[in-house]
Amino acid sequence: LDAAGKERIQVEDNGCGMSPVDLQLCLEAHATSKINAVEDLQSISTLGFRGEAMASIASVSHMEVRSQRLGDEIGHRLVVHGGQQKTFEPAAVEPGTRVQVDQLFYNVPARKRFMRTDATELKNALQVVQQSALAHPEVHIECFANGEPVYQLPAVDSYVDRAVALFGSSFRASLIPVHEEAGLLRVKGVISDPKLTKKTRGDQFFFVNRRPIQHKILMYHVLKVYEPWTQGREFPFFALFLEMNPEDVDVNVHPAKLEVKFSDERSVQRLVASVVRKTLNQALGVPNMNPQEWQGEQGEEGREARSSFGGGSLSGGGSSSGGGSLSSNPMANFEKGLQSFGYSTLKGSAGKAISDTVYGTQEPQQGQTVAALDSNAKNFWQLHRQYILSHTRSGLCMIDQYLAHRRILFDRAMEDSQRALPSSQQLLFAQTIELSASDFELVKELEPELVRMGFSVDLLSGRSVMLSGVPADLTQGGEKSILQEVLDQFRELDHKQGFSRIEKVAIAYAVHAAIPRGKLLTMKEMEALMDQLFACQDPWHDPLGRQIVQMWSMEDLSSYFS
Repeated sequence: LDAAGKERIQVEDNGCGMSPVDLQLCLEAHATSKINAVEDLQSISTLGFRGEAMASIASVSHMEVRSQRLGDEIGHRLVVHGGQQKTFEPAAVEPGTRVQVDQLFYNVPARKRFMRTDATELKNALQVVQQSALAHPEVHIECFANGEPVYQLPAVDSYVDRAVALFGSSFRASLIPVHEEAGLLRVKGVISDPKLTKKTRGDQFFFVNRRPIQHKILMYHVLKVYEPWTQGREFPFFALFLEMNPEDVDVNVHPAKLEVKFSDERSVQRLVASVVRKTLNQALGVPNMNPQEWQGEQGEEGREARSSFGGGSLSGGGSSSGGGSLSSNPMANFEKGLQSFGYSTLKGSAGKAISDTVYGTQEPQQGQTVAALDSNAKNFWQLHRQYILSHTRSGLCMIDQYLAHRRILFDRAMEDSQRALPSSQQLLFAQTIELSASDFELVKELEPELVRMGFSVDLLSGRSVMLSGVPADLTQGGEKSILQEVLDQFRELDHKQGFSRIEKVAIAYAVHAAIPRGKLLTMKEMEALMDQLFACQDPWHDPLGRQIVQMWSMEDLSSYFS
């Protein structure tokens, strides 16, 4: 791959090769060697069968195909420019086939403008390589980008070994092989334990008869198995291979052949989920039961929650499981329950106003900050460790603490990127991180922006980087994971318009470095967060446009009780 495939894509094998007749036919529209009769459409086991891909690519590029069959003394060379044959001649080539595509979309400039950054296009190309390598661990595969090796994958006997070669040695300890047969359906492959997860999708693979597919319902069922550990917020690695009679699966339901339809969808979904659950539970020593059987209100958390509010008796003289008795005053009971969970109660004065900006009806001007607070007053309250509440002169104000911190970190990161020496904290011990091939290429491309953000990254041999410094705002403990999370989030933002590359890096950093929902904040932390938020250029929205602050007037609140 040169320039992520924009300048050149070259694929070469040492297979059986093509005859001169087949070589000329392979670039003709709707010519295929996969289908010999109409009945073959009912049992397709190959990737291609329409005869469209090669002809389509040849029509928008300069293509050269060289091929020689095993046993032939000489091969042939075919050159096509924009769909027009230029050369067909004998040539001295190695047995096998080589396809070279240059100047992709040279004659369709409108389509060329829609190509994404080199990092994104390279990731897409490498994903195809990953899919082929996972589906064929017995095949030796090499991949080069701009003349440098990306993958050197020797033939192996197991999916675990191939996954480790593709994604790094750090995967090995968390990988679990899968193999189960049920009648005519076989499920095999490899899954990860819940420790090996990411906050973004991308490392989930399904194959049917070695064909890579996308299947939303299968994805839902597999992720549902992991939900007790991931809570639906993280995504594990897995590569699952379904082998079945080709007649039981329709691969001709999607223009790109990415989606398939099973003759018995429900049975396939249930079996895949059951196999993953069984394999995962056996590896982790968990009884093989449905998660709903051991989660929920009967669990320890449910019992603790009920005991915190006094158990089951709600009468004035009833005793609680906590050893006390409930007061006959309902408000006292409510406040006692709130206090047991760490929340302050509303007694007496709620404190003086933060500032005319926050307590008034007008939005703050740029540069305005929150006024000094009365240290003896309760000016803020945290709701479910997610939202910060404060009364205002006109009503009630609620702020999403996570989105607020995202805005603060984004603004700081953009300020640091303009400085000659960005704010950075050096790590006591540098962290060596092994990345996937696509992530390593993305780090190389984003290195200037990462340095301007406060990261100190050195590229090592192979696919490793050394992280010796991180932005000064990053809390301790997240240094090793933050780089990977920034790369994953950057890819999620790649399709968004209106942001520069440095802004996307800053957003990616802010998304993963911000204080999470669920974190208990002290009064001083809430005060500091509010003070910093209203010093931002736009305190009302996070960098992606999500609303941070919600205000209710007294009229709005009264209408809820009218």
